Amino acid sequence: SPYIGTVHSFVSKIDMATPAPSFCPSAWSFAFGLVPAQTSATQTLNITNCGNAPLDFSTITSSVPTMTATQSCGPVAPGDVCAATLTFTPTNSSAVSGTISFADNTAISPQIIQVSGQGKAPDLEPASNPFSFGDLLVGTQGPVVNLFVYNKGNAPLTISNVSISGNGFSITKDGCTGTWPVGYACAVSLTFSPQTSGALSGTLTITSNDPVHGQLPVSLIGTGDSAYAVPVISSIGTASGTTQTVQISNGPVTLQ
Repeated sequence: SPYIGTVHSFVSKIDMATPAPSFCPSAWSFAFGLVPAQTSATQTLNITNCGNAPLDFSTITSSVPTMTATQSCGPVAPGDVCAATLTFTPTNSSAVSGTISFADNTAISPQIIQVSGQGKAPDLEPASNPFSFGDLLVGTQGPVVNLFVYNKGNAPLTISNVSISGNGFSITKDGCTGTWPVGYACAVSLTFSPQTSGALSGTLTITSNDPVHGQLPVSLIGTGDSAYAVPVISSIGTASGTTQTVQISNGPVTLQ
């Protein structure tokens, strides 16, 4: 038929007389799904030697620090199965993926197994760290300000304690002790009352079930001023309509 193109046929020949091992895994990829942080989950990779010579492993390497593979099979005879253990131990709520490579004595080495998984954990993150109160006159108290704390993980965040240290810093309201769902935020209300002049610092410590930041220190900074500088008028600009700009030593002021 003129509508049928040329058909090519190929015949391959495999010389089974040459002894060679072959790596035949039960699967080429493994997904661990969600695993609670700081715990381990395992899966079994069954490796069959489908060749006709002993299969030997030299090294096993992982591109993901939290995933490992081990085996203690020694030489695997033709037709036998070696059970390798894959282990995932997440440290936080991050999703990870990568490869585990088995270097062996096959003609094409290493063998690459794809792996993936995600830790399940809360992730405590303050809106600001360090948290600055700016300048304040010695002996006065500044306004109440809120430090917001977020749960950016994928498991409930439980805050068991909030404490503060450092002269001049205090908690006016603890709105964070308790359990917070994923994506929620809470606020700790703080005030700054410097009693001495100069740069001052303190620490707000938040204790929670975050597996990475079980006790998260938030740096508090502020400056006590012994006196405020007296503004000095340096120039008066030309009036424009009903407004006029006056230049003083610490910035322009518009008069209306």
